[in-house]
Amino acid sequence: MNHTPPAKAGAHLTLEFANTCREQLHAERERLAIFLARGALEPLQGLRGVFHNIAGVAASVGLRTAGSVASAAEDVALLMLSGKLAVTADTQGIIQRAFRELELSVAEALANPIAPGDAASARIAEPAQGSTPASRILIIDDDPLSARIIERCIQDAGMVSEHCKDPLKALSFIERNIPDLILLDLLMPGQDGFETCRQIRSKVSSDRVPIIFITRLSQVDDKVRALRDGADDYITKPFEPNELVARVRAHVRRHALQREQANRDGLTDAYNHRYLKQRLQQEVLRAAEGGLPLSLAMVDIDRFKEVNDLHGHGAGDTVLQKLVERFSGQLRKEDIVTRYGGDEIAVLLLGSDLGVAERAVGRLVAVVNAEPFILRSGQELAVTISAGVAQLGLAETGEALVQRADQALYSAKRDGRDRYLVAQPYKPL
Repeated sequence: MNHTPPAKAGAHLTLEFANTCREQLHAERERLAIFLARGALEPLQGLRGVFHNIAGVAASVGLRTAGSVASAAEDVALLMLSGKLAVTADTQGIIQRAFRELELSVAEALANPIAPGDAASARIAEPAQGSTPASRILIIDDDPLSARIIERCIQDAGMVSEHCKDPLKALSFIERNIPDLILLDLLMPGQDGFETCRQIRSKVSSDRVPIIFITRLSQVDDKVRALRDGADDYITKPFEPNELVARVRAHVRRHALQREQANRDGLTDAYNHRYLKQRLQQEVLRAAEGGLPLSLAMVDIDRFKEVNDLHGHGAGDTVLQKLVERFSGQLRKEDIVTRYGGDEIAVLLLGSDLGVAERAVGRLVAVVNAEPFILRSGQELAVTISAGVAQLGLAETGEALVQRADQALYSAKRDGRDRYLVAQPYKPL
């Protein structure tokens, strides 16, 4: 998994392409020599792959001629590989001339990165007003040439890109670090994009992260299959950089809005149980990998049923809303307040050991006691809370952490309420 920070916008896409392409062509010279000498199909398969990669990218960085040459050479190579076209001196000559033309195009591009007529094609739109610079885009593509150009487009638009060649490793990464959008290649060795898309949709415990296929295959059947397998969009290579960025931004914005709405509790605007479950799973994995502490507090309003019975459910709703407001004023920005269910609130304390977590929960108990809650009727209502707090143990699951904090909460209620207790240390089975 390679991570690349955002880069400055500019005309460097052509240079990025040309440098990488030159390296690939240089590495394939021996394979070309073997094909010309023996007419063997095995080296031709490798050459076809290079032509395929170049054809999918060249026009996107302003080198349309190189893209056309590579596309034509790939077509000829595929015909020979399928047996529909004989390997002769003439057909070998086509491959040789195409290879040479590509080398010359690359050399010219390095000397003059953007030709006057190609400047518009290589120019990437500046970050749009209101875009989210922190948006993280995962690129799953086995071709480093294509992935590098896509990364540059994403970075120049003010987003962060991450690249993974192996779709199996990408699945593991997504489970731990959910991106804002996935750009997925279709033709990859070992496992194609269709299967990868299906696995992401069926195996990854996350929101429905947008997936955009980006591939040279342009048949309607391929597009229909991609959408059926769970993709949200389909872009054909060679792509226009501005179109790619525009589509990515549109899907990221739409998904962010949908995700925020789905993850919030309608009454208190705190995060909901669904979000806590998903986030806790991620944070437990991160804690295990990075060795950072993680703590959880489970909080319950004392005698909340009496509030509803004596003052009405509207009063209970007001208490819950104001309770979350008070909590937010006492916690750090990175701490996560969620409505676990009913009047029970769960607080996920990221990077906090038990000592830090205890002090935070102590502040919550104190701020609730500090002054009464004012109901809509103007009536004042004294409220207290009980809480249980636990720190994640070695090899402990999120479910076990919740259970220990919950047990400490109910012990606090049995001991008289208006207090917090620390959970017993985690003991592996």
